[in-house]
Amino acid sequence: MAEQPSIPERQVDVLVVGAGPAGLGVAARLAGLGVAPLVLDREPVPGGLPAQCEHPGFGLWAFRRLMPGQEFAARLVERAVRAGVRLETDVTVLEVTPDRTALAVSPSGIVRYRAQALVLATGCRERPRSARLIPGPRPAGVFNTGVVQRLHTFLGLLPGREVVIVGSDDISLVAARTLAQAGCRIAAVVEERPYRQGYLVNEWWSLRSQRIPLRLGHRVLRILGDGRVAGVEVALCDATGTPLANPYEIPCDTVIFSGEFVPEATLVAQAGIPADPRTGGGPLVDQEFQTELAGIFACGNLVHAADPADYALVDGERAALGVWRYLTSPPSGGELVQPVLPGQQVRAVVPQRLRWSGERLDPVRLAVRVEPALRAVRLRAIVAGQPWGWSLAPAAKPHRSVYLWLRPARPGDAPIVVEARGWPIV
Repeated sequence: MAEQPSIPERQVDVLVVGAGPAGLGVAARLAGLGVAPLVLDREPVPGGLPAQCEHPGFGLWAFRRLMPGQEFAARLVERAVRAGVRLETDVTVLEVTPDRTALAVSPSGIVRYRAQALVLATGCRERPRSARLIPGPRPAGVFNTGVVQRLHTFLGLLPGREVVIVGSDDISLVAARTLAQAGCRIAAVVEERPYRQGYLVNEWWSLRSQRIPLRLGHRVLRILGDGRVAGVEVALCDATGTPLANPYEIPCDTVIFSGEFVPEATLVAQAGIPADPRTGGGPLVDQEFQTELAGIFACGNLVHAADPADYALVDGERAALGVWRYLTSPPSGGELVQPVLPGQQVRAVVPQRLRWSGERLDPVRLAVRVEPALRAVRLRAIVAGQPWGWSLAPAAKPHRSVYLWLRPARPGDAPIVVEARGWPIV
């Protein structure tokens, strides 16, 4: 029997999986602190989702001006490389183990990486049509927004000529404008919720400027067509999806599903890292973005899909400080663990727990997702009846985080309950 070839191994200080804004933010900040990170990404071009976005709307926090996604991604890559970060693309991580080992494959072969600390920054993905339970045949011409962006940006191809977009998040609104300017006719943007998910300014810029109709409170009941999409059947529906009026057809040759993002958490599940079902399967993390497995960190849209790229970058830079503390002063045990729980009108909170060692009481930022959508929102964090922080927001929607800063009075283990109060958006 032939002897199995051994898998080559590489020792690294910090291994970062994912070269999107969060992963590049982690790596650049660590390099500035004197740590040598290695970043792996399965795509041929680093930068994550922004690298395939030609539209502006990125970089306001990081570079103090709005810029196209591709420019934003290129700047992050340049900054990381200049800081001394090693980037390897076309590398797919197949497996992560609790001892901070990663098995990866590339055109050069299979390599096992052993790291002192490992950071997962794999981002998020759109739920496919099958997960949305929309009946009908399986004709050609059904896409999600990510595929359409790649076709248009990298190959210069259009998905079709007569398009219906399902979903009203900012990505779908921008896609509607981009495709309309490229020569497609956008028959409608259909949203089953009674409110628009994206920003109002984006609706004006993307839809109204192009005279694209936005049909709120409408649900796609069926996709029509055999070999190719011929249209969709839609109806005005209530909150349960029950039609309130007779269905009607919108002719089209292409249907694009947008939004409904969930964490790209395959490696999280495969490694047995405890996850939070409230976030769609993102890993449980503490205030320094460390998971329940020592030395394994997670940040960006992997822990709460899908916030803007600038927010993911900030997450990565904050996670780098946690990694650096872990490497320079590993925990000695005896930490207090304080759970963070969603309360009234809150669906999810990240981080899900705080770890206290000694008397260090740094402020902690909580990313909060409400349920349902609210306006004139007041967030409160309460511990044993005592307020630990509050914040205000003009509006909050389930798919986007609003933020609350905690300023703890003392270390403890009593649960922190986060509540939201406001008026429902209907």
